[in-house]
Amino acid sequence: MSTTIKLRRSSVPGNVPTTAQLEFGEIAINTADAKVYFRSGNSAVSEIQELSPHASDLLELIKTVDGASSGLDADLLDGQEGSYYLDFSNASNTATGVVAGTYGSSTEIPVLTIGADGRISVANTASVAGVDDFTWSTANSTLHLQTGDGTVYNVVIDTFDAITVNGDITVTGNVDGRDVSADGATLDALSASTTTVNLSGDVTGSATSNAGIIDITTDISNSGVTANTYGSSTEIPVIAIAPDGRITSASTTSVAGVDDFTYTSANNTITLQTGDGSVFNIQTETEVTLTGDVTGTATATDGNISVATDIANSGVVAGTYGSSSQIPLVTVGLDGRITAMSNAAVAGVDDVVWVTANSTLVIETGDGSIYNTVIDEFDEITVNGNIIVSGNVDGRDVSVDGDKLDLIEDGATADQTSAEILTSIKTVDGAGSGLDADLLDGLHASDILAQAANTAAGAVGNGLITVTGNNGLIGTGNFNLNDFSNTSITLEHADTSSQASVDNSNGNVIQDVTLDTYGHITGLVSIDLDTLYVPKTTQVIAGSGLTGGGLLSSSVTLSHDDTSSVTDVDNSNGNVIQDITFDTFGHVQTVASVDLDTRYITQSDADVRYVNVTGDTMTGDLVVQANIDQDQSRFISGETTASSVFPFIGVQFSGITFGSAEITITAKDGANRHITKLLITHNNSTVIATEYGTVYTSSELANYDVNLTSGNVNVTFASVSGSTNFKIAGTLLKA
Repeated sequence: MSTTIKLRRSSVPGNVPTTAQLEFGEIAINTADAKVYFRSGNSAVSEIQELSPHASDLLELIKTVDGASSGLDADLLDGQEGSYYLDFSNASNTATGVVAGTYGSSTEIPVLTIGADGRISVANTASVAGVDDFTWSTANSTLHLQTGDGTVYNVVIDTFDAITVNGDITVTGNVDGRDVSADGATLDALSASTTTVNLSGDVTGSATSNAGIIDITTDISNSGVTANTYGSSTEIPVIAIAPDGRITSASTTSVAGVDDFTYTSANNTITLQTGDGSVFNIQTETEVTLTGDVTGTATATDGNISVATDIANSGVVAGTYGSSSQIPLVTVGLDGRITAMSNAAVAGVDDVVWVTANSTLVIETGDGSIYNTVIDEFDEITVNGNIIVSGNVDGRDVSVDGDKLDLIEDGATADQTSAEILTSIKTVDGAGSGLDADLLDGLHASDILAQAANTAAGAVGNGLITVTGNNGLIGTGNFNLNDFSNTSITLEHADTSSQASVDNSNGNVIQDVTLDTYGHITGLVSIDLDTLYVPKTTQVIAGSGLTGGGLLSSSVTLSHDDTSSVTDVDNSNGNVIQDITFDTFGHVQTVASVDLDTRYITQSDADVRYVNVTGDTMTGDLVVQANIDQDQSRFISGETTASSVFPFIGVQFSGITFGSAEITITAKDGANRHITKLLITHNNSTVIATEYGTVYTSSELANYDVNLTSGNVNVTFASVSGSTNFKIAGTLLKA
């Protein structure tokens, strides 16, 4: 069986353990920074010590003991401060003859003389024969360039084979004989033409156009990255990002954590080996090697190091560099010394030519160099005269398009509404227009009404109409068909019945009713029912289960019949009523009891076998199918199975409710098992954990990590094989 003891560790860059997290002498590792820490001191005074293989960290440690009595004193050279060597009186070759100052500017070239020791012995300047003036004349489309030696170059730029303008073109005249602004206004009034929009690059989609309105539906094209989770406690995500910020590929690489950490007393060496095979050795003995521009020797006696140094020859040839036509080329080392010197001819302007065939400005310099600049693209251009084009403008033949536009009359549009068209027609409507919209067949509305009235008057007679009341109605009247005065005719209901109202009482009721042909009552006949029938007798009779009763002429009494002879039942202890027999009226007929003490566990037995509310001692197994909560803790238990090698959340609990946890996890793959115990705590923003105990049968089956997200503490599981069963048991302590 193989056993591995894992130190307290962290994979978060920059994490340093505190004295509260480590015992005295306990070691912790930061696998991201490849640093080792241990707690030193005593119970009164303690601190965290860092062991690091990095040169920068070793330098910081050495600087803490550097000083006059340390044997190092790194801020001295041969026992002298830097100010000693800045004082030229302390050097044997101090006289250079150079006047302190700044040499060289945008118009002057420094002329330097360098000695054999690499120092500047003479310094002055020479004027640069560069460009003194550079202007553009719109009057004659000429580019003027004047150099420092007085030469003037005039280049006319007014002819292009092709031109591209990224911004607007402002034209005070015509383009190819056309007024583009006027033609554009005419085109804007016409109906919108079909527009094609093509999307390319990382954005795909489609576009539709309707009456000049373009609707575009877009989507980001697939970058080729497989959707997944990358990275874990042992693997670092490797991500490729395109210039537009999208991830184009993603993979992982193993974390180079600490695999071994040893100390060899024979040679006072600390050896640290990382997961990627790197080995770092830290020795207490010091070896001093001088390289670069400083040479010398070092001797060490009893820990004290003496260094004798000298400045190495820079290799510069002594001489004078630079003139009015030569520029000195100076190579300066990191220590500020000149390591190489040479001359280069001043590349002044000798000639400037404009080539219309390919729209190219050609500048020839004094060293024979030729610079070709294509000038065919402008952000914005202003033309004070006419533009003559032998080709197209933005893919259009402006002259041909203009001829077409000339055929369209001034003010012609294709967007008039019906109301606007009607208003325009009304301006020419009239007697001689052939329309005359306010006449129908040459007649006004008043003419048509008058003719209709005359025609109708000749067709209507003047007969007499008589209205007479009949069959229950009285009244009469008449009028002529052509009467122009108002006529009123009144009809009334005739009095066809003389029957008076009837008011009966007691047993008298209406027996006969006489009606005329219109439904009017003409007669009523009554009868006394008391002379035909005997008055009804009413009494109360006792039914089943009741006694008593009698006529309602006086008080009547009903009594409950005695239908049951069961006596009261008074049970005690475990005796309770089990059976009750009722008659058809719900009366109790019989009662049977049973002793529950012979059927159920007594209180004394329950006290022995079960836990009560005040606490008790229980024997036997306790089976719980959920978590167990106590005042300040919760016991959890669970099981889960990994379906792939990608990390997943195996345990999650609320960081608001619980501040720390101890969780034991067993991973099982076939017959192999791997058990690990984790200690976890957090400060509401950062979670800290240690895997302080792990044992496995053949090899580690899983890796674990912790994080704090949205207030929840997550323990992530990463299966090595991708098919591992996990059983979890743990204790959560409240915050």
